[in-house]
Amino acid sequence: MQVGDADYNQTHRTLAKYNFAVRDKELAVQREEQASKHANAETEFRRQVDLKKLNIELKQAEENAVSRQVQLLQLQIKLAKMKSTGAEDSVMNS
Repeated sequence: MQVGDADYNQTHRTLAKYNFAVRDKELAVQREEQASKHANAETEFRRQVDLKKLNIELKQAEENAVSRQVQLLQLQIKLAKMKSTGAEDSVMNS
């Protein structure tokens, strides 16, 4: 074996180790990026779910408010009818 061949083989092994280390680092960075993207997507999904839940609660509250408003108006109409009937009765009794 010649000295030049030994140097070439050593350089080749060193270069292979370097390329392996670089690729390993690249893969580690890609894994970190994917983990970050996944975490961000999960956070966004949970935020969207929470937003939908809040919108449902809001719609239910609005529905309850309208329902109570209808009840109030019905009672006001009933009261007004009772008052007018009572006024008519007092006029007839006079």
